[in-house]
Amino acid sequence: MDSVLPAIQTVLLSGPDVTIPLWQILALLAVICTAAAFERHRLMLVVSYLFLTHWVFIENTNLLVFNGMSFITVLAFGAFGILGAFFTLHQGVTSKA
Repeated sequence: MDSVLPAIQTVLLSGPDVTIPLWQILALLAVICTAAAFERHRLMLVVSYLFLTHWVFIENTNLLVFNGMSFITVLAFGAFGILGAFFTLHQGVTSKA
């Protein structure tokens, strides 16, 4: 157990400094809690994806290293996100019960 804690501390301290403003975290928390209270699970997924996309690709762009592999990763993340949001919202609109 004694060797696990220094290993965890090393991993945590060696990562990049990701800055996310507190007001954005609180806004995400408020939207997610409100959507959960009204049982809007699809909205929770879409909002979480949008906040994650904003935090990674807009707020912390300086942490991305643009080479061939990260371009493919960004493209795949964006494509699957757009497809997921489209199908989630489309299913929510067409399956009103």
